[in-house]
Amino acid sequence: MKRLTNTHSGDSLKILRKSSILWSVMPVAVALLVSFPSYALTFDTSYNPSMLTDFGTSNFALIQSDVQYVTNLYSSLYTNNVTLNISLTADTSPGALAASLPTYDQSAIYSYSQIRSALIANASTPASVSATNSLPSTDPSILKGGYIMPSAESKALGLLAGNATGTDGTIYVGTNIGGGSSWDFAGTSTPNANDYSFINALEHEMAELMGRTTQLTNNTWPWNGPMDLFRYTAPGVINMDPNATGVYFSTDGGATVAKLYNPPNTNGADIQDWFNSTTPDPYDAYATPGSFAPLSLVDQQMMNTLGWTSSSAAVPEPDTYTLMFVGLGVLSFIVRRRKVF
Repeated sequence: MKRLTNTHSGDSLKILRKSSILWSVMPVAVALLVSFPSYALTFDTSYNPSMLTDFGTSNFALIQSDVQYVTNLYSSLYTNNVTLNISLTADTSPGALAASLPTYDQSAIYSYSQIRSALIANASTPASVSATNSLPSTDPSILKGGYIMPSAESKALGLLAGNATGTDGTIYVGTNIGGGSSWDFAGTSTPNANDYSFINALEHEMAELMGRTTQLTNNTWPWNGPMDLFRYTAPGVINMDPNATGVYFSTDGGATVAKLYNPPNTNGADIQDWFNSTTPDPYDAYATPGSFAPLSLVDQQMMNTLGWTSSSAAVPEPDTYTLMFVGLGVLSFIVRRRKVF
């Protein structure tokens, strides 16, 4: 039987209770607003004065625009909440294109177990999860001094504060390419036949500062790098011999060849770069004149495997209005459940 109540007094009671519930829910909504994580890979880029003096005012402006394009691209692809401090300087060496010099902390040496756990914990895509879960439980390295990595990757893996100050590396840009070739600073356009895409060179060198590098050819250090763990010569066989041939990157423990690495040679090309194929790639060992190449899926899989979180895997940060509607929905549900008849 329905309970009889005074209409006016009942309405007043419901209003008071709704007001009480609203104030009780408000702190929860505020807590949600401030507790959601933000995702932001940012770059703090600086330029040595030589970049202006050696390239000239007009080219320097184009260089800055290209740098902004590449940093925006990486920020859109990877969402680690870190700031990378990168500098660019001119290199007047004859024939030089571009090079990178990552920053290392030689006091921060990690065990294989620490590196394996960090890589697995930061895997964000099916390919990177498969790649890191395929790592063996025991250290496969031939250098037993532990593992070292660029400070940028240490930030990505959570082993170094994401806002740590100090440079994370330097990119050297050649001013005297030679051979009738020049830089093409015109963004993503296709360069002339003898010229090189500056965008592609930046993508290549920036990725090396972010951890796409090897320690196996550094004869002065007894340490390995995280990327060295993804060098296969057969299914289940990680080969860290810097003189090995037929080495490839794989995301499934060596069962499938994703990309061949550059073979060892004496002309200075890096063994962690891709072996040049008929389809140019920004991460190839040798830049291809007259071409512009977008980042490939395998390029992104490699960076994901090294700890750079894919933007497609990031949980979007709700804005104030979303949180407000969620709060109102919760409030409405509570009021309906506690309505007085």
